Order: sequence, then structure tokens, then C-alpha cells
Amino acid sequence: VAAAVATGVVIGLQPSRILATIGETGPSFGRAETIRTPDCELLLLLAKNPASANQVLDMLASEPEPLDILILLNDGIADGEDVSWIWDVDFERLQARRLTLGGRRAYELALRVKYAGVQSADGPINMGLGIAEPLDRATRLGDGRLAIIATYTAMLAVRDECVRRGWAKPYWQRDE
Repeated sequence: VAAAVATGVVIGLQPSRILATIGETGPSFGRAETIRTPDCELLLLLAKNPASANQVLDMLASEPEPLDILILLNDGIADGEDVSWIWDVDFERLQARRLTLGGRRAYELALRVKYAGVQSADGPINMGLGIAEPLDRATRLGDGRLAIIATYTAMLAVRDECVRRGWAKPYWQRDE
């Protein structure tokens, strides 16, 4: 954003127009995107490596209260087929009111959070393979806001599932 503002100033754009444009700009699909469902608000957060996953955990730690969290781990080519990077994520500091795990590599993720000592404040950790089942569990158990931390292909899949359910438009269609 700073680079865009500086460029705008250099090419002579009015500062008021630059600020207005920034105010109109929303997140790119799947990257801190909010999707409203009939029952809750989904916050879709991309985590594709330890650095980005730790940044997401930092952001969630700044919330006043622990959130309901769904973590989806896939191992597609775009994700990197080796998911051992999850052992470099600081899951030890993850705090969730309700935690649900999913994706194609949900079992590996469950093992990692077990070793991290992560617990769900309001009951057991829920788990399901794939995308739709864990999404159903997490939204059914939640009560208003659900943070979804997903690898790249899991983010695309959960976003497609939201489109299929009528909760979101395809990423190439803008909300007006």
C-alpha cells in the first residue's frame, strides 16, 4: 500500500483520490476475505508455509477472545506435496474456542496439534477428511465467527464449497 501511495503521489494523483481508492479496495479472494453465511461469518486465511501460518496465528492471538477455528491442510502440487513444514509452525500458541481440523492431510495435522498440546476450550477437537465435512462440523458447532486457516488448494476448495452453497460469488465476480 505504501508503494502504491508513493507511486500515486509521484505521478501526480490527488491524495484524496489515492485514499478513496485504498478505502474501496478489499482483500483478494481467500486472503483475509470475509464470507457471510446464513449462520456465521467466515474469515478465510491463507497459510502456505511456516512464516505465513505464524503470521495468521499472530493475527488470531490479537483477538480479544479465542475464536472458533477450522484448519485445512492439503498436499496438492500448489501446496507443496511435503507437509512436514507444519512442524515449524508455532501451533503451541494456538488458542481456539472450538477447533476443527480437515483437508486431505487432516491426520498429520491432528498429530502436530496433539504434540503442540493444543486443546479446544469448549470440548474435543473435531476432525473430518476433505473440505465439506469439516466445514459442516465447524459451522454447526460455531456461534457467529469462524476463522478458516487453509493451505492454497484447501483455500480454493473451501471457497468453491462456499460458492456451491450460495454463500459467495466465484472469485472473478465482484460484489457490487
